[in-house]
Amino acid sequence: MKNRLYLLLLVAFFGSCDNFVDIIPKGQNIPSSVDDYAKVLNMSWNVAYGGQNWFYMTDDPYMTDTMQMSAGSSTTNAYLWQPYMYTLLENDSDWANEYMIIYYANYVIKNIHSASEGNTYNREETWARALLHRAYSYWYLVSAYAPFCTEEEAEETLAVPMPLDPDINVQYPQSTVAEVYRQIFADIDTALNQEELSDLRVTNTWPCRAAAYALLSRIHLYQGNWQAAADNAKKSLDIYDYLNDYNDITMNDPNDASQGLYGYENMAIRDPEVILSKSAPNNFTDVMVSEDLVNLYDQDKDLRFRFCFAYEKTNSPATTGWMRVNDQQTFDGIRNSEVYLNYIEALVRLGGAANLTEARQWLETLRAHRYENPDPVSSIPDADLLQEVLDERHRELRFTGMRWFDMKRLAPEFNLTFSRLDKDGNKVTLEPNSPRYTWAIPLDVMEQNGQLVQNPR
Repeated sequence: MKNRLYLLLLVAFFGSCDNFVDIIPKGQNIPSSVDDYAKVLNMSWNVAYGGQNWFYMTDDPYMTDTMQMSAGSSTTNAYLWQPYMYTLLENDSDWANEYMIIYYANYVIKNIHSASEGNTYNREETWARALLHRAYSYWYLVSAYAPFCTEEEAEETLAVPMPLDPDINVQYPQSTVAEVYRQIFADIDTALNQEELSDLRVTNTWPCRAAAYALLSRIHLYQGNWQAAADNAKKSLDIYDYLNDYNDITMNDPNDASQGLYGYENMAIRDPEVILSKSAPNNFTDVMVSEDLVNLYDQDKDLRFRFCFAYEKTNSPATTGWMRVNDQQTFDGIRNSEVYLNYIEALVRLGGAANLTEARQWLETLRAHRYENPDPVSSIPDADLLQEVLDERHRELRFTGMRWFDMKRLAPEFNLTFSRLDKDGNKVTLEPNSPRYTWAIPLDVMEQNGQLVQNPR
């Protein structure tokens, strides 16, 4: 087949075979060489999906009552943090796409060592890429469809099914949170032990050593393992610490950022700051932005506000608010700016004079690439530094899945309650430790697999 594409379409996971498009390669489409299996992972539509369920669940967007009335039910359900986002007749694309990636990864992992040698691609490097894709998808699934919990609770708390074999005929019960994380760490460790794994991505959709360390830093940060989060972030940054400099960006129309930018890469798959691109299949443009998010920015000095938000606020009740423009929408992958922030937050959490000094230095570097003449970080008192770092995370990671997971991890620690109004003006709240931070297992999947236990609603 040599140059054939492997387009394997997964409609639902853990159902009967009747619920699938036939995804098993047949005839000339059966991979046989290392090159063939590498090409399965090269196709960005096979493995580069990220999530999108979180988009309206974060505190970043704003929907008027008119917008809520005209939006689809899944959108308003997400925006109002309802127990179920999707009905029995709807497909949860986050669940389906992540398990599709896992299927591809499992297929390569199982068969790569028996494949004939390739002419272009390396066996161990291809194996490592598949392991890292699987680890990333299981991280997303366990973070979204299971609660954040203590190490002791993780041994008993149900998470998600964890197939490690590409057999679509087998239905799996849920593994525990601890079991899923052990597999994630094992996959990452095995990948990092492959000498042929490239330090930096060949293309933005290829997992690499820097991305593996960055993913470890993210996981440890969310688990509160500050030293491990710092250590792995630094390993990633030692390989590649590039940041886009927003001081080099200009507007095509000096008075309107929505008319386009010069020097700004709008596609994550081409952005040199991205070390692993995982993007949602849907793009969101011209989205109303919450006043709370707008008020986080120094509107005079913060170049992210200047270039990524429209300026004019209308007086029409239907359109009051700020519109997000020229941004890499619904991004779920790993940018270096996140790795910087992982490192900075972990150092601040660890405390001590040396750690705080280094955290300030790295924060200065990040801000120098995002602000015009930024205020010195040295002016921030030690007692306020953590909050400033968390605010910087929000500014930088706006409209990404990382903002949703930050809300999930930080709400209990800081007793944060989020609220918004439904179309009838009723206040809806999301309290710390709410079960609605954990998404429901899709109802159609529950119906197909009787072994699954629904998350508390």
